Amino acid sequence: MKKVIVYVLGIIFGAYISVVLLHDYNNFSFFYFLDGSQIEEESFRCMDFTENGLLQMRTFADCYELDIYDVITTWMISDGYHWKKREINEATRKWYERQKQQMLHYNKYAFLKLRNAYETLLSGISCFPVPKSTNVNVSFVTYEQSWGDKRTYGGERTHEGTDVMGMEYPRGFYPVISITDGIVENIGWLEKGGHRIGIRTEKGGYFYYAHLYSYSDGLQVGSKVKAGDIIGFMGDSGYGMEGTIGKFPVHLHFGMYMQTAHLEEMSVNPYYILKYLEHFVRVYDY
Repeated sequence: MKKVIVYVLGIIFGAYISVVLLHDYNNFSFFYFLDGSQIEEESFRCMDFTENGLLQMRTFADCYELDIYDVITTWMISDGYHWKKREINEATRKWYERQKQQMLHYNKYAFLKLRNAYETLLSGISCFPVPKSTNVNVSFVTYEQSWGDKRTYGGERTHEGTDVMGMEYPRGFYPVISITDGIVENIGWLEKGGHRIGIRTEKGGYFYYAHLYSYSDGLQVGSKVKAGDIIGFMGDSGYGMEGTIGKFPVHLHFGMYMQTAHLEEMSVNPYYILKYLEHFVRVYDY
């Protein structure tokens, strides 16, 4: 009889341990993704919000009056940095609150570090970098996912931005606008980037506009710009000594960067952020 009791108790204890281990295994994923160094890894840098993820997270945050960067951080960590669609309803709100509290419990420092990184990159973005024309006959720009693609000019390297392609129009036709408020930190010629402008936001994000045809009058290092200000015009400059043009089609190379503990300028993928900003394209007379 004692052996039977011991056997039954053993089964019960084993089942209990299995449940505990399964619970801990599920939570282990939080430990894996809640690593401050994740910011410098490709999983974070890909900014894989998919086509409408960033817009839906913004809608969800607004609907329930939540901090947008808390929402982005919680959602992206939970999905392994590859956004998955959920309905905007009370069930999702409860899921979000539960996930966020668990993450803060297990590693608050890492959670806040990731949250601040998203805020650095996304705070203040409010418009697509090229406006549409009031002339309905003017074709709008196109772009594809090209972050990380191979480039060979100046040595083998990877592409650190998204190329926003002009259509059949000549260099100097399409205006380029700042997607954020900020301060001009760099302006002038780079061999690879041609005529370029780098704008730093208040939160520390760095936005890079390259291969320009020309700059707007009066811009210099230290100039303050507002989101929507024309900063220059799309061109095909670069890949040579100052003044080189015509080495590739007319386009805007748009890049996004942030500083980390180990990297002065770490690029992140702007493609899905541009997809979000397509919902906020401005219309200018040109």
